[in-house]
Order: sequence, then structure tokens, then C-alpha cells
Amino acid sequence: MNVRTNGTIHFGVMDSRGDTGYVHGEITGIPVKEKDVYCDALDYIERSFSSSDRELVRLCIGEPQFVQVVCSNSNEELYVVEVDIKPAVSIVKNRMFSVSLPNFNEKANKVQLEKNTYFRRVGSKTEPVADLSDFYQHISFRDAQREEAERRNNFSAPDLCQNLGKKLIMLITGGKKILDKEKWHILVTN
Repeated sequence: MNVRTNGTIHFGVMDSRGDTGYVHGEITGIPVKEKDVYCDALDYIERSFSSSDRELVRLCIGEPQFVQVVCSNSNEELYVVEVDIKPAVSIVKNRMFSVSLPNFNEKANKVQLEKNTYFRRVGSKTEPVADLSDFYQHISFRDAQREEAERRNNFSAPDLCQNLGKKLIMLITGGKKILDKEKWHILVTN
């Protein structure tokens, strides 16, 4: 939320940490017994943010989506849980968000929050912000990038589509100027 215009958190997709034996981005899936637990987890995530930011964070984090993983060598139902993060400019303009990451203390048998830290996304990694004043100076540039990205993605359809070419473009792209990666080539014949 401090840097990007949007993103998705995937649970059940491996990261390139340490010597785990997995490749970065490898889909492993996780067992999901009760989907409601993941929906309720958003309440728990909010506790990691300052009380003044909680409502804004709630507006930026979407409901989890469950994508079942098809695995030929397992009888267990595994899922990739996707959570969309969409920090709209109208919500996050001129703001930075710090988070207190939770750690489970086995001796005390409870979760303890770390000290508030500002994070940013750099490539495929999330890292703490080293120079906070320098990071804050670039906040207006970040907001301008978000406004531009939102304007590009919110291409609106004309009221009357007399031109069938424009109408086809609107139907295929869903009102955007670009075609989504998930779409395949389309052959249109007359």
C-alpha cells in the first residue's frame, strides 16, 4: 500500500526464502478446512495497523478468493488463497502505512506485535524502508503514478456505440485501453 497501485497476496504459492527446496512462485496450495476463518482473518490483520489507519486498510484489502489446486499425487483438497490489495488514490493520497508484524511467542503462548515499521515492495521482495524522510519526499510522485494508472484503467465507454469496431473493443477489453493477459487471441470474422 506504500508503493504499488495494486497487488495480490497469494497464500499457497512459495517464496524464494532459504533452502526450502521450492522454486519461487511454485504453486503448492494449502489445506483449507473452513473458509470463514480466512474471511475473519482480516479483522486480525487490522490489529497490525495503527488505529487511525484501520478503516483505510479495510477499504483497500479485498475478500479472499479460493482457487482449488489440482494435484495428481494428493488426495487432499488444497487451495491458493488470493487477497487483492487495491489502494485507491482517493484513500491513500499523501499517506504512508506502518505495520506491526505479529510473532508467536511459544514461551508466553501468545502473539506479540513487533515495533511499527514502514515497508515497501521492491521487485518480488518486501523490505523495510531504510530512509523514512527520503521515502516520504517521494510520496507525491507515487500518488501521481497511481492517479495515472487509475485513469488509464478507467477508460469509459461512449454512450452510443454506433461504430461496431469500438463496440467490439469495449466488449473485449471491459472498458480498458489494453487487453488483459488472461485473454487469448480472438479472431473476428464478418
